[in-house]
Amino acid sequence: MADLTAIRAFLLLPRSSNMTTQFTLETPYGLTVELKTGEKLNLRLKDNPSATKSQYAPDSAPNIQPGRQPTRSPESHLESTPTVDTGSDHQSSNTGYGYAIFTDWETSGLWYMPNWPGNDPETDTHIELEDLKDRYPAAWLQAFARWIQQLNDSFTKGECHLSSFGVLFPDLEERQAWFVEGALLAAWLALQSDVGHVSYHPIGRNWELEREDVAASLAEIVQNVMDDSNIDSESEQGAV
Repeated sequence: MADLTAIRAFLLLPRSSNMTTQFTLETPYGLTVELKTGEKLNLRLKDNPSATKSQYAPDSAPNIQPGRQPTRSPESHLESTPTVDTGSDHQSSNTGYGYAIFTDWETSGLWYMPNWPGNDPETDTHIELEDLKDRYPAAWLQAFARWIQQLNDSFTKGECHLSSFGVLFPDLEERQAWFVEGALLAAWLALQSDVGHVSYHPIGRNWELEREDVAASLAEIVQNVMDDSNIDSESEQGAV
């Protein structure tokens, strides 16, 4: 996974609008994030420089509010199987694979989006990471598995499987870093040539990523994580 200190530094950037910033974050699975004051947020794949995507990052970062509110169930911490509206604006002309990163406890966390035109309708929506070893590099699959294991460990430690009042990621910085690490994993996946769409659903949130605007999506996620007061309250309540 990406270094926790680097992720925390990345999270502080939206609050550093009055400072000259030059920042680079490199993940073990080949995604590089670069940001310079007044220039563009650049995402680059180590093995495919042509996949670089940029999003303009002004000196004074806008306050982007979350596009959707969390969906919760009072009876359970577990989330339902992800769905997609085939007529929605999120459908892309690129009919590569459609993935959902959906953080249901004791699952791999990765699913095929139902009804997505690039997916095989005969294939089970839940994906075992081992089944992707010939499609994607081991470094990304291992980083993704560790990220999901962080959730499972916190879920068990907080006894969330025993009560809806369990505490999940009680430390705010750890929770924020976990959200952003998942966004980096999602951004890498969205930049792959065989992917048409990635839905990122970490515990009660929903963001959409496509290759053409993945840098903008990542910038929005970081802003949301830093600006959403619910992130703070949930770290105390353990809501999912």
